Amino acid sequence: MASILMEMEHHLGPLTSGHIVQVHVPSDLPRVLADQHRVGQVISNLVGNAVKFSEPGTRIVIQAELGDQCVTVSVRDRGRGIPTEHLTRVFEPFYRVDGFEETLRPGSGLGLSICKRVIEAHDGEIWLESEAGQGSSFFFSVPIAA
Repeated sequence: MASILMEMEHHLGPLTSGHIVQVHVPSDLPRVLADQHRVGQVISNLVGNAVKFSEPGTRIVIQAELGDQCVTVSVRDRGRGIPTEHLTRVFEPFYRVDGFEETLRPGSGLGLSICKRVIEAHDGEIWLESEAGQGSSFFFSVPIAA
């Protein structure tokens, strides 16, 4: 996971210009069972959403941590956040949170559902924590390689 995140940090530069991006990856993370390209797509999508729904100049933090038999990655922003009533639906295909100025923030509503399927295909989990007006934190975990 460390190599995936370090590679993604290099490629995310154009996407995150205008934001302060911090990447925290312990150097001693164990290997995970993951398709580097697909997990990279998940990270790119989560960071892209953080950029899309937070003001320029705000901080986006990408972090990896060792969990119990897994590595967990988080992408945290200080953007608009997601109202509580939408939290259980954001991973559904084509679901868009009302009032997020769809015309100014184009998208198909497929990104998070694709992320969910990719992570589940890796026997992992994906979830979020968010509070309207306070930002969002998206997390995913993938198993450690045996």
